[in-house]
Amino acid sequence: MKRNPNMGLALVLIVFGAWMILNMLGIHLGPIMSYLIPIAMVVIGYMGIKRGSKLGWVIALFGIFALLGKMTTLFIILIAVAMIAFGVSMLKGTSNT
Repeated sequence: MKRNPNMGLALVLIVFGAWMILNMLGIHLGPIMSYLIPIAMVVIGYMGIKRGSKLGWVIALFGIFALLGKMTTLFIILIAVAMIAFGVSMLKGTSNT
């Protein structure tokens, strides 16, 4: 495949067009996009950090904080499962030593 300088723009247009069609059909990608945008910020920030840009650090940190905010539910579920497992092991009387 020959590399075209407009390939990136063409891919962006295709993705946004497909997104608009899916939205019209009732398939909403809002929850998915709420995770993809912070991930994209982290990736773009990382690329900026590799090039030596201080703005890359700022973008990456905003992306990380946004992802942490989105992942709090997952962290709470993991902590709850760990507490249940620890409580069950205490009831069984098993020791980890």
